[in-house]
Amino acid sequence: MVAHAARKRGEPKVPEDSVSYPLTGTKRTFTPLTWENIPPLSEVKLDKLIDQCDNEYGSEKDRQASSPTADNPFHVFRAISCGPSESHSGSGESAQESPESIQPQTSIVIPDIGSDTDVVESEIDDYSWVPTVAVEEGEEPLPLALQTSPQLDMVTSEHAYLVHHYITRVVPMLTPTHNTKNPWLRYPTIALHNCMLGQTYLLHAMMGHAAIFQGNTEENHVSMHKIGIEFYLKAMAELRKCIDSDRGAIEFVSVLTTMLTFLLIETFQGNSKNWKLHFRAAWKFIQQHRHHKPWDKSEDAWYVTQSFCLLRIQYGTTTSLEDDPELRDPLELSGDPDDLYGTVASNPLFGDTLGSCSLIMESIAEVNRLARVQSREADAQPTAKPLPFRLVRMLTASQEDLEPYTRAGPEYGEVMALGAVATGAKRARGAHLQAYKVATLIYYYQVCERLVPRDLATYVTEVLDCLSTYVDGSDGNPTLWPAFIAGVEAYTDEDKIKVLDLFQITSRTGMRSRVKMLSLLQRIWEIRSLTAMTTGKDPGMKSRSINKMGEYIPNGVSSQPSAEERSQQLKEALQVAKERYAASNPQSQTYYESNTSHMPGGNTRTVIHALPFPLTIARGKDSHLFDVDGHEYLDFLGEYSAGLFGHSCQPIKKAIVEALDNGWNFGGKNLYEMQLAKIVVDRFANIDLVRFCNSGTEANLMALSAALNYTGRSKVLVFLKGYHGSSLSFPELNPKYTMNPSFDFVIAPYNDIPGTDRIIASLPPDSLAAVMVEGMQGAGGCIPGRKDFLLHLREIATKQGALLILDEVMTSRLGYGGLEEKLDLKPDLTTLGKWIGGGMSFGAFGGRKDIMDMFDPRNSKLTHSGTFNNNVVTMAAGIAGCGIFDRAAVDGLNALGETLKQRLSKSIDAKLPSSSESKVFVTGVGSLMNITFAGTDKDALQALFWHHMIERGIYIATRGYIALNLVLEPQHVDAFIAVFEGFLDTYRDCLL
Repeated sequence: MVAHAARKRGEPKVPEDSVSYPLTGTKRTFTPLTWENIPPLSEVKLDKLIDQCDNEYGSEKDRQASSPTADNPFHVFRAISCGPSESHSGSGESAQESPESIQPQTSIVIPDIGSDTDVVESEIDDYSWVPTVAVEEGEEPLPLALQTSPQLDMVTSEHAYLVHHYITRVVPMLTPTHNTKNPWLRYPTIALHNCMLGQTYLLHAMMGHAAIFQGNTEENHVSMHKIGIEFYLKAMAELRKCIDSDRGAIEFVSVLTTMLTFLLIETFQGNSKNWKLHFRAAWKFIQQHRHHKPWDKSEDAWYVTQSFCLLRIQYGTTTSLEDDPELRDPLELSGDPDDLYGTVASNPLFGDTLGSCSLIMESIAEVNRLARVQSREADAQPTAKPLPFRLVRMLTASQEDLEPYTRAGPEYGEVMALGAVATGAKRARGAHLQAYKVATLIYYYQVCERLVPRDLATYVTEVLDCLSTYVDGSDGNPTLWPAFIAGVEAYTDEDKIKVLDLFQITSRTGMRSRVKMLSLLQRIWEIRSLTAMTTGKDPGMKSRSINKMGEYIPNGVSSQPSAEERSQQLKEALQVAKERYAASNPQSQTYYESNTSHMPGGNTRTVIHALPFPLTIARGKDSHLFDVDGHEYLDFLGEYSAGLFGHSCQPIKKAIVEALDNGWNFGGKNLYEMQLAKIVVDRFANIDLVRFCNSGTEANLMALSAALNYTGRSKVLVFLKGYHGSSLSFPELNPKYTMNPSFDFVIAPYNDIPGTDRIIASLPPDSLAAVMVEGMQGAGGCIPGRKDFLLHLREIATKQGALLILDEVMTSRLGYGGLEEKLDLKPDLTTLGKWIGGGMSFGAFGGRKDIMDMFDPRNSKLTHSGTFNNNVVTMAAGIAGCGIFDRAAVDGLNALGETLKQRLSKSIDAKLPSSSESKVFVTGVGSLMNITFAGTDKDALQALFWHHMIERGIYIATRGYIALNLVLEPQHVDAFIAVFEGFLDTYRDCLL
């Protein structure tokens, strides 16, 4: 009857003007079942009913006078006013976060809501409003219309047609087999029902999706994309507000469906990075509801949860879940009744929305598990082994056994036989299912047996032929996972043409991610062909070591070698680098070997040691260093931040010479110490009084001793990875060896407020004497301290009656008055060192007058002596240096550092795929930073990076630490970037 009515009124089209548009929500129905035993309507009655529901241009009075009858099967709902810049009564949008404040690259932050949070399975108790999609034998047909509240009963928005566009154009593209069980047909009605409750995020997400889809497939792409992004951002703001403000009851289906719509928007946009952000947030949301198991309580909840389980399985075939901590929870069928995957996958329709089935998806998940196991076995070699049980079951299953409709109960099978799956469509679906089955076998051979393309050619051809059969016999949208898995191994011209045809046809659906996938496949083929040309080998024999591929490469297949092969390659590369280093630096090696007779390891300063031996520096000038073998280096180490002024600063040299002209080692006070003390107290706002010493280590020891004596307590809170000198270092919780004094240290996690609070709460009352912290952990990797964390430590110290000691030995260069000035942090004691001595041996500690008065010799409380505390060389150099490093110089140097850091990050983004989990990071603040590596091969990569930079004339620390000096210029930064990018190019495959 709906079809008859549509023909009478003409097929619905998107209006070209700005008039409102009726939302019919039309869906496919089984006419014989729906209207069985119901007499047909007369033409007069039919026209009257249509007039009642379509009188949209009349006055409000006319509409009220001709309200629809209760039994009118053509009653339609009207859209609310839901444009991107509008709001409606009761929606709560007046207090809503502005969409402009949310960027597309952000995602919904899922809070830890706890297991006691109420899960609202659906706000709808009566599903009679859902348009009929199927009826079981003996039941009355359900109404075809959504019974809505009066405020939804009229179309008032110019964008209302997007809902119709979503239902008629987008929904059929979201599953290979579009039939009455397509769950996406139900979601618009859920969204519109939620609007009555003032929750519009799902509706806006769908409208954004529809607009972006239209923009990708039609000519007015610019304007439609703008509309789509506006709705998208609005939906994100609304959903974020809902989650943040309503912790007690969260509507599971609506929230999760909105997140799924966000994923689809990013798929249509081709943005895999944002896709991952949304997916991780959604997976966390699902995990938080495992206790309630909403997917067991409603069909809609099961469908949307299933979608994420399926996505996670396929995501696991293209990336390593071991490296993704938010997705590390395994998805294997464990037999545990609480296992999420096992519960959801037990439904025979699992996988149907992908055009697959539960047995196939279980097999893919099993191969993912085998891939993870194999990647953890360092000595794993491809050997003949029995096929996994689930894979055997899948291979031996008949088409009928795989077909989910035959296992979903007789009622569903009977309904499907009535016409939703006609003979041609059923044949197409069977071909799609077969493609999935064979692609799964290819995936297994790729990952676990490492077969080359020539060995997989028969399977590749079968997958492509099956997908072609599907495309020819169906107007649906195929899932391209099978095509991509087969495409990676396609090497004959015939198969490549089939892949090209498939992607070109299916890319017309507006999914930009498919365009990127095709480009990636073409790049794989290109590199395989080039490799074959250079080696003279058949390209069908080359499947591994096809490098520089990017993000979609399946586990164990592609471009990247296995973990074992990669580790071995890095070891070999590092050994070659060491051999070149030794050959280039014979004099440094000679000095080193000679020194081992007089010093342990030929070393008196651990941090400068390097393998196979350290360089011996002969001289320095400005920003350059020269070793004993005549090599010249640009100095980006800056004597671990003490060499702020370069290696030949004339004002400092002059000050030292003038001081020495008057003699040294007086054994008494001198003219210089008073001047430097005044400079320090004036410069650092939280230092009332100061004392000098010989190093940052000594300064920190003195500050701690002062805190213990001042408070009369014993415990000192420090932080993991913190470094306050050789005898105050905390690289791990329980080191086997340590140089630390026997103070009562308590170690807390850095930048972790809850973790720190738990540690403090476990302490005995009135036992905490001091909290010692770096504003940026220097030796720990230049990890900036979060401002909220550092200010929280200030509050903790005050409440506990403890002293806050801020270690600014390194970070005092990051602001004119130190990092504490930039953070508005007020420590009780501050420690200084490095540059303030003008590059000479120097340390200082100071702070509140009442604390520092303990060192007043007139009070006879604390004694602090040191032969060189006030040596004239350091005092004179410090005075000159502080004059050079004025506020303008501070700002200029740190700006140059930020420029270098930003350019390094841009180089990483440009050289490495944005969607891959990067194994190289740049951290730091201002003129201090660290280039650090991650992963199982991080030590080898770090060593290779140091050798790469040294060999090309860039001097840095072996740990990747960088401290800029005042003599460096922008052209020096350019040179650094060029060498750094050369490293990324050379070792790119090992960084993916």
